[in-house]
Amino acid sequence: MGNLFTVLPKCLLPVSKDDTLLTHVMNHLIRMNLDTIIVSTSEANFDIIRTFVTSLRNIKKKVDLIVFKNQGHVDGPVAALQKVVSTWEKKSYILSLSDIVFLDKLLIMPPPNRNWLLCSPRITGRSGVVATMGMFAKHLYYNSTEAPHEERMNWTGTACFDRRVADILINLSNPSNFTNLEEFINSSIEFGNDWQIVMTSNFVNVNTFQDYLNQISCCPINTNLNCRINGPTSNN
Repeated sequence: MGNLFTVLPKCLLPVSKDDTLLTHVMNHLIRMNLDTIIVSTSEANFDIIRTFVTSLRNIKKKVDLIVFKNQGHVDGPVAALQKVVSTWEKKSYILSLSDIVFLDKLLIMPPPNRNWLLCSPRITGRSGVVATMGMFAKHLYYNSTEAPHEERMNWTGTACFDRRVADILINLSNPSNFTNLEEFINSSIEFGNDWQIVMTSNFVNVNTFQDYLNQISCCPINTNLNCRINGPTSNN
């Protein structure tokens, strides 16, 4: 998207008359009954994002809202996530990337107190392909060209993980060895952690002006999102 992000962090792009990318994601997270939202940002973007977040009075009434100047972003997304979970000790965490636009509102809450990945039907060429085994993730492919053709899901960049996965993350001696979040999730699967699949409808990953124009032109933000657990459900 050219030089735009030298003056404006991508997460502050407007996606409707009421929302930016950042507030759009926040509003989805609030519906999941979180007690705290941590906005993790680089040093370069910290001041402008903190100023913006300070103005979000309606959101701040619903949740504890923190802007975190995260030095880990220099070393990649896994290092940045490690800094967050090392600083705030919680029973579970929900990760959500700030350049994702969900096309509808979340209708059904994902399962609490377990690891899950929010996935959508696969779009050709989109990164973050998920291979599954039954109702669980078997392997994630950051590059779509490496993924088997028959795999039918994309990861949306939203995930929930428990204390056990958080401890694996904290104990990484060199998190910068992971070039993307998919690699870390694969590593946690190898350690024996299950990640349940939660299916939703489509989303837009705003990486280019074309992505942004697609979102602006066709995103029905005010309708309901069809979200379901992939596999048997329980009333508990």
